[in-house]
Amino acid sequence: AIGDWTVKTARKYSKSNLYAYEQDNKYFNILKENVVLNNCLNVSYYKSSVKSINEIAKYTGSIIDFLKIDCEGAEYDIFSNWDKKILIKKVVMEYHEIDNKKVTELVNIFIKRKYKIRTFPNRGVVGLGFLTAEL
Repeated sequence: AIGDWTVKTARKYSKSNLYAYEQDNKYFNILKENVVLNNCLNVSYYKSSVKSINEIAKYTGSIIDFLKIDCEGAEYDIFSNWDKKILIKKVVMEYHEIDNKKVTELVNIFIKRKYKIRTFPNRGVVGLGFLTAEL
């Protein structure tokens, strides 16, 4: 369900601050309800889309310990103008190969920043998978 990952992570890392973004009104309300019902006081949630890593850093600061992102194909734009002053220690994301964009574009962004990369293509859906990047 919407927000399950956020709640599970908030409980596991109760001393960390979590930031959740959802642009769709219906899904945002479910996310918010799930966070509130589970008393996740360390979660801040925003009814907003994320356009860049730089935008996220305005809320989190320039050091991000862990970023989980599932943005239905917008990951290429989100990471394309990533300010070098922003440090993300670990990223887990779902990737989508759409509009002639390939996962290798994302891999190259992280390799240039000295990340260790792993990709996990979805065996059932061509062009879909997970990517992890860690310093």
